[in-house]
Amino acid sequence: MIVRGGSGSDWKMAQQLAILHERYGTIQPKMLIRYQRQSFKGREDKSVRITLDKHVTYGLVSGLTLVAPFEEDLVSDNQVIMEIKVAETNPDWLEDVLAKYQLGKTSFSKYGQAYCLSQKQMKTREVAYA
Repeated sequence: MIVRGGSGSDWKMAQQLAILHERYGTIQPKMLIRYQRQSFKGREDKSVRITLDKHVTYGLVSGLTLVAPFEEDLVSDNQVIMEIKVAETNPDWLEDVLAKYQLGKTSFSKYGQAYCLSQKQMKTREVAYA
């Protein structure tokens, strides 16, 4: 598979898919993850970007589709996933806000969490039908 032209994240994604195709052959999506995202960028400090993801759901898919027969909540409705992206180190004002609200750094993968939950559900179904 040869990827040419394009720009931005679509081009990067196409490159990554090409690498996966070369390594594994035919690849197909297996899971759909949806969320509503709000994105913020600093007015004065453009190096700070913050995204808030809410209504995060996941569902297993087969084939190239944007529809999952069943979708489950990945996080509860009263939760959001906040991602803070900075070029180097957090500016002082951001550190002050994080400290004020006792927000700490943690790692969270939407796909990784969805995969773990889907595996648990499959095992539960196997036990129920065994």
